[in-house]
Amino acid sequence: MERSATNPATYTPPLKDEESIRKVLKEGFVCHVAYIDTTSTPHRPLAVPMVYGYKDGGGDALGTLYVHGAPDQPQHPDPSRLHVLVGNSKGLGVPVCLTVTLLDSLILGRSAYHSSVGYRSVVVKSTAYAIEEKDDFGTLETLVEHIVPGRWADTRQPSTLEIHGDSGATHPGTMVLRIGLDAPAEATFKARTGGPKSEEKVDVDSDYWAGTLPITEVYGPPSPASNLKSGIKTPDYLTKYSRKG
Repeated sequence: MERSATNPATYTPPLKDEESIRKVLKEGFVCHVAYIDTTSTPHRPLAVPMVYGYKDGGGDALGTLYVHGAPDQPQHPDPSRLHVLVGNSKGLGVPVCLTVTLLDSLILGRSAYHSSVGYRSVVVKSTAYAIEEKDDFGTLETLVEHIVPGRWADTRQPSTLEIHGDSGATHPGTMVLRIGLDAPAEATFKARTGGPKSEEKVDVDSDYWAGTLPITEVYGPPSPASNLKSGIKTPDYLTKYSRKG
């Protein structure tokens, strides 16, 4: 949907719009995951920002989101962490509400009341589960490729120690959670596009500026590590990096 100062305001109520849901999940890579910390008394809600990878299910299936983290660390134990709660759930998983929001513009009405933000968002109500050990490498590849396409084949692959850790605190390992998007889960799309909402004539006739300020995501030129070996060229997937597909 086109967004401009001259277009009227358009609100999209929560919809099970699979095409729009896919577009938002593919463009973003940071989500907020809300859950209930059942280790506290009384129980308390928590919301945590996380990076995610999206695997499209194809056809009518929306697929799966994967979020990255680590199991409990003996040096810094925190029983309220989502990954710890999932690990202690005996396979039952932990109910979560996950959101992804993309900002497109600031919408400035003549009246402060009619000012808003242009956005596209997805809300997922689902359950987070620990993935099977045999799927560890595949889900990590999904995460890496979702954030930087082409990077997985251009890095050293994770070692067994990095994935599974050891019995000490030196290498806690990695833990990836899967969050399904299809039934019984629910995923919905919501958006606000266009310019300021229709205002009263007294506002339209006023001398206050009204319109939109587009928000554009820009990635700067790659900056090599200070100890990068000489002769290594910057990969094309970084110099041409974009989230817009």
